[in-house]
Amino acid sequence: MKSKHKSASTKHNSYPTRKKATCKYCGYEYPHQSGKCPADGKTCTYCKKKGHFEKVCRSKQRNRRKNVNRMDDESSQSETESETRSESENENSIFGLSVNSLQSSRPNLTIQINGQSVKALIDTGSSINVIDERTYSKLKNKVTLSKVDTKVYAYGANKVDLLGKFQATIETKHKITTAPVYVAKGKSGNLLSYLTSVDLQVIPEISVITQNKVDELCDKYGSVFKGIGKMKDTEVKLYVDKNVQPVTQPHRRIPFHLRKQVEDELQRLEKLDIIEKVDGPTDWLSPIVVAPKPKSKTNQIRICVDMRLPNQAIKRTRHIIPTIDDMIVDLSGAKVFSKLDLNQGYHQLELSEQSRNITTFTTHIGLRRYKRLSFGINSAAEIFQNALSTTLEGLDGVKNISDDIIVYARNQTEHDRRLEAVLKRLQQMNITLIKRNVNSTRTN
Repeated sequence: MKSKHKSASTKHNSYPTRKKATCKYCGYEYPHQSGKCPADGKTCTYCKKKGHFEKVCRSKQRNRRKNVNRMDDESSQSETESETRSESENENSIFGLSVNSLQSSRPNLTIQINGQSVKALIDTGSSINVIDERTYSKLKNKVTLSKVDTKVYAYGANKVDLLGKFQATIETKHKITTAPVYVAKGKSGNLLSYLTSVDLQVIPEISVITQNKVDELCDKYGSVFKGIGKMKDTEVKLYVDKNVQPVTQPHRRIPFHLRKQVEDELQRLEKLDIIEKVDGPTDWLSPIVVAPKPKSKTNQIRICVDMRLPNQAIKRTRHIIPTIDDMIVDLSGAKVFSKLDLNQGYHQLELSEQSRNITTFTTHIGLRRYKRLSFGINSAAEIFQNALSTTLEGLDGVKNISDDIIVYARNQTEHDRRLEAVLKRLQQMNITLIKRNVNSTRTN
């Protein structure tokens, strides 16, 4: 409490007034006289979340602190820009962007510019090195700035004012290089460009390979990308435990609105030689479950056979399936990669005649059974892994996990040669791929 009349005796003994506490949800005095926060159950008009008002919204406060600046090349100016700028200004244009946020994980790096320690932000989207006016004034070995013929623009904003540029020696603890450095007015910070970062080996050089060679190989081995193949001279035998009593499970009714789709799917699988009709008695019979295909825009369905009981009688064939950790050792030193994805890989292995009865399933239009390896069989993954690994045996720079194949090499020429060898082997074995999943990438 402060007295209105401040005398000499009370001036030194008075206590400072304590600042009143405010509620972080409503912004009013806390504690509330009513005992309940006014923002309880209310919706923020800014972030649309409940429980607080806009004036104390933390999302709004964070967005106010953000200041965006980024550097990038622009080869040509838009028509709107050309109208507002002089026709005589024909220099190269560069966009710049630098992001200032509260995150502590920004890629900042301390470098030496002409012997002076400078803290810079690594910007892989920047084509030039930029320091601000304050940093330039601190350089020990001052240099004369040369005239700048390049225009620099903040992303979606006005032109950045440049004082000039100079050729600098830029170094880290392990590498040294020379590159031009641009000086900008103000105190906006420093940017280290993509090319200089690569030269200093601060970041790896990463680029996507042009698809010219890939398209050429896809055209040359066009049959590899058509339909569902059937692995040549390969039949899968399922080992059934005769001590397990066969089970004939009752039919599960299919909803009427899905029956037409089920009929169409069964007809499609028959045309692809994946399933066949069953006539006569059968020891094993399993029901089906109809499920929609994920991310399907045409409401397609997937027919799944409930193989839980038949799997109790199928003896698993033990083959080792490699893990990612196992493959990393083999991929060491590789810089160029291609990923190949088989088209319904399991269905490209044919089941032997005596192994088909255990896959028999019931539908509302009769009995069917699989002629190809089914996804529901408990040992399907191991059988397929072994069959595909045997097919690719002897090829350099090739590994597979299930139906995913990776081709790797140390350089582009070696990679193209290995990729062609894989496609040739798959064509010989009548195995098909999905064309859209042939991806080639290079990393240094």
